[in-house]
Amino acid sequence: MQPLGLNASLLSGVGKDKVGDFILNFLKNENVRTENVRVIPGTRSSAVLLGIEPPDRFPLVYYRDNCADSQINIDQVLKAGIEKSKLFEVSGTALNIEPTEVQLF
Repeated sequence: MQPLGLNASLLSGVGKDKVGDFILNFLKNENVRTENVRVIPGTRSSAVLLGIEPPDRFPLVYYRDNCADSQINIDQVLKAGIEKSKLFEVSGTALNIEPTEVQLF
């Protein structure tokens, strides 16, 4: 079965760690294609912890030190075949440091 009746794929990176294993396993169980998710030794999988402080505070704590998703380079992007996609969504969180850093000006 396809997620929402669509073929879904992810271009990202995960660390060679338990969080990366969990992420890849979850995506595969949801039938998301993961051939463009690199496992990058020596890095960490990104994580966010959600705190619950009743009644209306929900702080987020980001763990982004040495993150694998910030290590994706232009070669992986070009190899992913994005131009064949009918819909493309970009999250800019990983575009904060080299090699993924985006220079706008």
